[in-house]
Amino acid sequence: MLDKETIDGSVFCILPDGSTALHHLHSQADVIEQIFKNNLTDPDDITSTKNDIPFVRNIDSYSPLDICLNQGEISTADLILRYLGGFGFDHHSRTIDNALPKIIEL
Repeated sequence: MLDKETIDGSVFCILPDGSTALHHLHSQADVIEQIFKNNLTDPDDITSTKNDIPFVRNIDSYSPLDICLNQGEISTADLILRYLGGFGFDHHSRTIDNALPKIIEL
């Protein structure tokens, strides 16, 4: 498990290919959950976010959610969707719009 400082320091980085830590951690639901939990002021309230965690598409037009769905990481996709609910809709709406039909199928 990564320490809190490492996670907090890397979660806001956007790499040259447009990817973020969330893109690369698609198979590590425990780390993704830790990222989102570290960003809460109240661990029992997902709307108590401290900062907007970048949730963007990479250069290949894949969001972290797209990667999870394409790799069959359904529980990780569900986890991401639960925590995205704590952010304002405009934070991620244009990033997940192409994944909505696949989400509905599940």
